[in-house]
Amino acid sequence: MSGYRGSALQVEHPCPQCGGPVILEETDRFLSCNYCHVRLYIFSKDYFRYYLPPSKHPESDTIFAPYWRFRGLYFSIRPFDIKNKVLDTSFSASGQEFLPISMGLRTQTLKLKFADSEMKTTYLPNQLTVNEAISRIEKMTHFFDSHEYTGRIFHKAFVGDTVSMIYAPLYIRNRAIYDGVLDRPIATLTQSRQECLEQPVGKTAWRIDFKPALCPDCGWDLSGGRDSVVLLCRNCDSAWHSVKGTFRKVDFRVVRWRDRNVIYLPCWRMSAEIEGVDLKSYADLVKTANLPKAPKPEWRKKEIFFWAPAFRTHPHLFMRLARQMTILQPEGDYNDSFPRSAFCPVTLDSGEAFESIKVTLANIAVAKRKFFPKLPSVTIRPLKAMLVFFPFTVEGNELVQTQLKFSIQRNTIGGPEILATS
Repeated sequence: MSGYRGSALQVEHPCPQCGGPVILEETDRFLSCNYCHVRLYIFSKDYFRYYLPPSKHPESDTIFAPYWRFRGLYFSIRPFDIKNKVLDTSFSASGQEFLPISMGLRTQTLKLKFADSEMKTTYLPNQLTVNEAISRIEKMTHFFDSHEYTGRIFHKAFVGDTVSMIYAPLYIRNRAIYDGVLDRPIATLTQSRQECLEQPVGKTAWRIDFKPALCPDCGWDLSGGRDSVVLLCRNCDSAWHSVKGTFRKVDFRVVRWRDRNVIYLPCWRMSAEIEGVDLKSYADLVKTANLPKAPKPEWRKKEIFFWAPAFRTHPHLFMRLARQMTILQPEGDYNDSFPRSAFCPVTLDSGEAFESIKVTLANIAVAKRKFFPKLPSVTIRPLKAMLVFFPFTVEGNELVQTQLKFSIQRNTIGGPEILATS
């Protein structure tokens, strides 16, 4: 299955067990060695950090400048529609005017390496947060429209499968600052620039960890796609989310289905406290969406769940599925074990899914001119997320969900692998 994948960058790293060369994609979380056949899961305590090795200059005498790397879905709510885009870019995080704004195509033509704070080299400090960097990207011409947009934005959300830091190599020679990849000068070395380059980032405990992908409960091999963020144990029927260097159990359900010849797609079912709008029950949701339903008294006590796909897909489909499922509020007959069917890998974690709730609310609301201006004052406090797998039957180029009565094109689903649980 192909779908939204963007331009996945390649990372080169030696196998932690035998030292053999392994080539990964930046979204890969499994390291599988062709030499010793070890299979390890890759952890980072916050976000992944990489560096581009200099082509000729020694690494020990190289200065590395930080760039934020973004790849994911970007939503912008403005008067009075929702713009979306697949964001795939890098942006300078050092705040230094003499550095290029973006790393350009170099990251797509060269292999990255994992950065480690213990490397004997100099890293420039990161001066921009993720949100500050995205705000600056927004201001770049042609980001969304043919003309730069300067109007009001009620809300913006980045639902990303990749947020990482890439360090670009620099070195100093003959009073000039050189690009360590191209080996050519990019700026004159002034006194202020020299002072900037002499302020390395403080030593922090960021590193990459590799751990065997074994179930913490029973010790069985965990299964997942190469870019899965949730792994499944077929032996004891459990699901595990990678969080800050460890596995944490995920609450999940599988919609019961009589036919095994289906593909199960994962979605997040989320509960949250919402302040700023009157949306505390299913009756409020029916009113907000102006659904053609006669109100029932019991709806005042019925809890709302927000839904979002847990797999990589295009922004239009992401919005459509999130809207449809939140409106439908599906209540199925659930299993808490994995049937012998195919499963689409979980490639979007619950934290990213919670970021989409305001977008879903804006998409559901019928009175957008009245609802959109309220969004800046709306606060959402995540409570709980549960992973739900829905069965889809394959009909030609479509995947059809019979119970919910909608279908999607097979080529709009991200993820290179479909996992068979046997």
